[in-house]
Amino acid sequence: MTRFGGIHMIDAVRAQFDSTATERDFREVADQPSLKTLQCATPVPDKTWDVINEVFCTARPDVEVLRRRICVEGSSSIADGVFLEEAGDAIGILLQGSQVC
Repeated sequence: MTRFGGIHMIDAVRAQFDSTATERDFREVADQPSLKTLQCATPVPDKTWDVINEVFCTARPDVEVLRRRICVEGSSSIADGVFLEEAGDAIGILLQGSQVC
């Protein structure tokens, strides 16, 4: 499948990223109209989550972002005051304001 630097399309609706994904990679994958889920299977640095929040989520608030590592409320990961919703064996991240991202 297609690859955008540190992000690769698993299938037509799912993309998986790793710690090498850059701001440009997230901008490019955000342009994929069929994308429904963006996920990671390994821990990534907080700066990657910052880029996701600032770049990807603002461009694609309709896409669900999943991660396997659990983040607790008040953590510096994702956003302050995150809320978690189980989604299969992964964790769906719901940002304040009910934005799925």
